[in-house]
Amino acid sequence: MTKYGRKLGKTIAGLIIVAVFCWAFVIQYEVLKHRSPLAVGQVELLEDGDDSDFSPDLVDRAKVRLAQFPNDQRALNLLSVGLAKTGIDQAEKDRIFELLAKLGWRYSVVQQNRIINALKTGDLETIVISSDALLRRNLTENRIIDLLYLVEIEQGTQQYLVKQLSFNPGWRNVFFRRPNALRSEAQIEARARTLNMMLDSGDQISRSNMAPSLFAMANSGKLDMAMDIFQKYVGTTSEEIINDPTFQELARAQNTADYRSLPFEWIKHDTRGLQISAIEGESETAVRIKWDGRGTPLMFSQFVKIAADQQYHLQVTGSDATPDLTRRLQFSLSCQAGAARFDQLDENSEAKKLVLSSADALPCEYAKLEIKGRIQDVARPQDIGLSSIQMIAFD
Repeated sequence: MTKYGRKLGKTIAGLIIVAVFCWAFVIQYEVLKHRSPLAVGQVELLEDGDDSDFSPDLVDRAKVRLAQFPNDQRALNLLSVGLAKTGIDQAEKDRIFELLAKLGWRYSVVQQNRIINALKTGDLETIVISSDALLRRNLTENRIIDLLYLVEIEQGTQQYLVKQLSFNPGWRNVFFRRPNALRSEAQIEARARTLNMMLDSGDQISRSNMAPSLFAMANSGKLDMAMDIFQKYVGTTSEEIINDPTFQELARAQNTADYRSLPFEWIKHDTRGLQISAIEGESETAVRIKWDGRGTPLMFSQFVKIAADQQYHLQVTGSDATPDLTRRLQFSLSCQAGAARFDQLDENSEAKKLVLSSADALPCEYAKLEIKGRIQDVARPQDIGLSSIQMIAFD
């Protein structure tokens, strides 16, 4: 090929590339030309702008667009907004929003408008369904979750929220675990109804999702409510005052990655200078407490149900269950009315079995049992082994 031929070939290739770009531009322009009249300068949310935001012929142009492209979600949404702002009877509005419900799953603004319209009409079922649609797309998560918390309070429509939760949507964990979600008494009582409805229907709720709600109930003083749900959740039939007195459940839990203790179970409080482990052996389970001897750290806690004005013994067994243990650890019960410490060494104590008594009785039906370190004369490392802790009422 001559030099002239090669140059001509390059020129032709360049012209072809330019032609392709021009062709693509024309196609894109035509697409935008057919779509832009409905979108440019128009408000797409019901709550935004005034009626003047809409040109007089918006509704007519939207209808023309829909006649050509019946599945155009954006055009249908703009039509609904235009009709709502320029005046429309309720029957026509319901018909359009019914169409939006069927066509608008891929267009987030549609779902937002459905929520806005449902708020005005009190249609909480639509709020839940459209909120679920937005959350599944990871959109406006904080605002929508807050809205669902309000829906949860309404007993008449709470069933719709529970139904969506039963489908295990991607936002379910956020809904249950969001910090400080249950701030009012009404929210706590609503959450109790939600959990009971889910448990009664056989829904499997993870411990990580159950724990924040039960702790919110317990810490707000609604311990009866929390206990009822806890017993339904774990299916416990134990008559022991302390749950898991031999630490077997605690030991098994250490092998479960997503395990989360509940208020009526042993809660380990590992902190700096303190390490707690439970080891399940062939004959018994042992708890090992390794502590640097500094301060008075909280090691274990558990809410327990007690009889008001009843005194109790605390029976501790294990390799270190000797009178010297009372100089290393302190055991106490506390509730809003006061505290009772197990400081008195009982005469029934024997080798590897320590029995402690309290001089006080609490006028409470529930209390928190706590095990803490005692202040040491010299901060030296402590290694303490325990096998069981039980509470026994005075005869």
